[in-house]
Amino acid sequence: MAGFLYLKKGQSNPINDDMLKDWNLDPILNLSQAPCREGMLFCDGALLGEAQFAYVPDRQNWIDIGNGLSIGYFTDDDRPTPKERLRKDAMRGHLVTLGDGNDWLVPIARQWTSVDPPAQQIALPAAFQLNFQTGEWEASEIVPKYQRLWEICEQFSDHQVAEIARSIEGVEGDEIAQVSLTMVDALPLACEVLAVNYDLTPIEISALGLMQSDIGPVDVLLALIDQPTFDDLYQKKTGYNRDGALTSNGGTD
Repeated sequence: MAGFLYLKKGQSNPINDDMLKDWNLDPILNLSQAPCREGMLFCDGALLGEAQFAYVPDRQNWIDIGNGLSIGYFTDDDRPTPKERLRKDAMRGHLVTLGDGNDWLVPIARQWTSVDPPAQQIALPAAFQLNFQTGEWEASEIVPKYQRLWEICEQFSDHQVAEIARSIEGVEGDEIAQVSLTMVDALPLACEVLAVNYDLTPIEISALGLMQSDIGPVDVLLALIDQPTFDDLYQKKTGYNRDGALTSNGGTD
């Protein structure tokens, strides 16, 4: 097993959930902690064996994350993996290769079912309510747990529409600017999306090197809006990929 180690330099008192929250870390269910020469060492005891729960800087990679805190792991070969950070209630989605070279499961918020005519359906859990007039059960609102994921989906979808609009003559610049999305904007959104399926905060995501300029945030957000399915359906229908190149498929009527 592989997991993260955390070090709070100069700490002598036991660490609790309130401290973790103040340090922008998620609560650790199986919190193990022990003093070391630098301060207080702590980790998720379910992910690290006793032999790994030690401060051995010569054999570990440590990253200073501010406020006297450091995050570390034993060598690059023992970095935490997607399998070890996957939540038990992870949602289905698309596998996306991120900066560590591993495939990470990104949840789908809105699923494409057709490109001609265009058709999508919500892929997130929704509450059902009885329609007292028809006697039928109907999906109503997305359950609160996934409401934020839907908001991110909507925000990025608006951005994608705006990107298309940039190439259409006559669209006003101010209208496009309202939904523009920079890399700085995309990074925290992608971290939120990834955290739905994985026990990760932006701190761990950064430590693993998952987000890079050429791969990472945009790929995660494209998976969220089910772009891979759209591309596949479009290619099967037209014989062309999203870049306009003819494929061997040839298209279908």
